Amino acid sequence: MAKYIWRRDDNGRWTHGWSVAYPKNTSNITDIRTKFFSDKKYGGKRKSHLAAKKFRDKKYAELELSYLITRKTRSRQRSPTKDGIIGVKYYDYLSITPYWQAHGSENDQQWSKQFSVYKYGSKGAFLMACKERYKRHGTLFIHDRIKDLPCRPDVPYKLIKSK
Repeated sequence: MAKYIWRRDDNGRWTHGWSVAYPKNTSNITDIRTKFFSDKKYGGKRKSHLAAKKFRDKKYAELELSYLITRKTRSRQRSPTKDGIIGVKYYDYLSITPYWQAHGSENDQQWSKQFSVYKYGSKGAFLMACKERYKRHGTLFIHDRIKDLPCRPDVPYKLIKSK
């Protein structure tokens, strides 16, 4: 997905197109404006997306902020949850609805899936969360706390020693 550009599809209002976020001026770049590029006006999804990109590039060049568009984000090793597994976490909100959650990121989209302890039991919910994380991201990484887990995962995992 292009930076500062997002898709808008609202069937209830017949709104389909791309929006661009840009600062009003360089003196206060937190004062953000948006401009909408309609699929109908520009002749389709692809053409409206190209028009939105051109507008964004032109606007950021005028404001001498092009570096914001080309800046790469640094990738880093994800830190483990307090449960010790990257991408698998236990939640027990006020002991009302305990669940195990698998979570991660695919194609710049965050995802998560919860597995109820009441419905599947603690071990079952844990194993299902591990399977979901493995299905989407491969081998699990566990940090030193394997003895604190409800059971050993039944998918491939690697133990990582904490420093």
